[in-house]
Amino acid sequence: GYDGIDGLALNLMRNGYLPLTMPEVSAERLSGADLVILIAPARSFSAKECRELEEFVRGGGVLISMIGAEDAAANHRLLDEFGVSVAVSPVPTCGDAREPEPMGRFRTLYFDGNLYGVGDYQTGVTFHNGWPVTIDGASGEVLVYGMRDEPIVVQRVVGQGSFVLIGDSDFALNKNLEYVGGETFGGKQENAN
Repeated sequence: GYDGIDGLALNLMRNGYLPLTMPEVSAERLSGADLVILIAPARSFSAKECRELEEFVRGGGVLISMIGAEDAAANHRLLDEFGVSVAVSPVPTCGDAREPEPMGRFRTLYFDGNLYGVGDYQTGVTFHNGWPVTIDGASGEVLVYGMRDEPIVVQRVVGQGSFVLIGDSDFALNKNLEYVGGETFGGKQENAN
């Protein structure tokens, strides 16, 4: 279906991974993984689960989290653990918090070969429902800038591993990647590649 993750599973298998679902976070389940992908978790992680995810990354794992503003409130504890954030939307009616400005659906370049001396090669990425993200402090790297030159993908190295935050809950869904049969969505394979 349109909102499924079959294309993501196919893409991972094409690249030598065995994708498995993880109904709950535990050190035991994480022990055999190299890569964990979290797509807009709907419930908050417990302090113990956050510690186990941080230990997974510190030990050499890669954790990719796709969280837009609409899912940021439930993931506040996890994002704090890694020193990154996504503004929450909608904001509470009380207080003086400002509603974040969405980036929406857009395409942006993330690699320009001319800057690295490898020729006239450019590649882009399309976001389905992008939101700006931030790195707290100085230790981290912006991997992709979105609208208004605001970061949309950031990475923080933690120990031997890394944590990547993509400010788009829909980024890896079929509608933005590919269908289970490998058919492209919107005629492009950029995101799948």
